[in-house]
Amino acid sequence: MKTNFSFRLLLVILTSGSFLFSFGQERLQNLDLRPLLFKDFLRADILKKDGSLLQASVNYNTDNQSLIFLTKDEYMELTGLDQIEQIEIDHDVFVPINGKIYQNTARNDLFISYSNKVAVNDIVVSHQGSEIKDARESHNSSLGNVYVSKNYDNLNDLAFVKKFWVVKEGELVEVSNVKKLSKAFDISRNDVNAFIKEHNLNFNNYSDVTALLDYVNKN
Repeated sequence: MKTNFSFRLLLVILTSGSFLFSFGQERLQNLDLRPLLFKDFLRADILKKDGSLLQASVNYNTDNQSLIFLTKDEYMELTGLDQIEQIEIDHDVFVPINGKIYQNTARNDLFISYSNKVAVNDIVVSHQGSEIKDARESHNSSLGNVYVSKNYDNLNDLAFVKKFWVVKEGELVEVSNVKKLSKAFDISRNDVNAFIKEHNLNFNNYSDVTALLDYVNKN
């Protein structure tokens, strides 16, 4: 069966009416599993823009904000993102934006990405407000809140870094980058910094991030 995806797609229709599928543009050789966000590959419901629903076991690659899927014990990267409306993974919704995968939030202009960094000297330090977590830790369904700092005893351990992004005039702006945020919303950087300091905002806290966005939108 041929589809509009840019890769081969095999659909198996089950009696329950659900679908399982495997697809890929190319196999990923010697894939490093440490940057994968979830401890296990999780079932995902992938909604295409044409309304069809597909299923696969997937994981989130924090190296490049892509989705990896597992088929016949082989790792492949999800492509054809321009034809995908959304991906639901364990009750969390992800969407493709500019060729990368972001997690939805309750705001339609705010999204979350996950990257990684090396944890050094047993203390994890990230960008202002970014939360981090040992790459070997398990997934929790509430991705927006579960990634917390911890100590490390291995210089080769990875930590996950969560970043919030706001869409402004069709462009993604990193919320924790005050310089770019101020420019995008045409507001004084000093005023933004003063608001952050006054309210002791934490850039990995959803409520704090939305408070900041409400402020820059009103000024």
